[in-house]
Amino acid sequence: MRAVADLVSITAFNNKRSAGKLQTYFGERPYISMPDASYALDVNFASEARDYWRDPMLLKATEEGTAILDEDKRKSLYREAFDRINNEYYMVPISSLPQTFVHAKGLAVTASPSAPFNVDISAFSWK
Repeated sequence: MRAVADLVSITAFNNKRSAGKLQTYFGERPYISMPDASYALDVNFASEARDYWRDPMLLKATEEGTAILDEDKRKSLYREAFDRINNEYYMVPISSLPQTFVHAKGLAVTASPSAPFNVDISAFSWK
């Protein structure tokens, strides 16, 4: 069987994902906007439309983790969840920040001191 890459808009991707028509997903999801373990679990495991694995342990960790205020208990629960993700190979990181920008010499890209790892369309202009 050969893999086929299907480059689609985010709307088409969401529709395919919700319909169960995706076998794998390759992309980046910057977690910089909310640097908390709960965000990564919520984005990937809290919604049935986004949860490809249907692992009850991860759903439970996602639901319970946000209600735990004790930092040590929260760390322990999230450690178990991320260990499970790693041990079962549910997600495999391929890069710390898989973003690539290719541009012409005439294009200027302005870095934003408020968001050094994110690039917004407004950061691009012609020289």
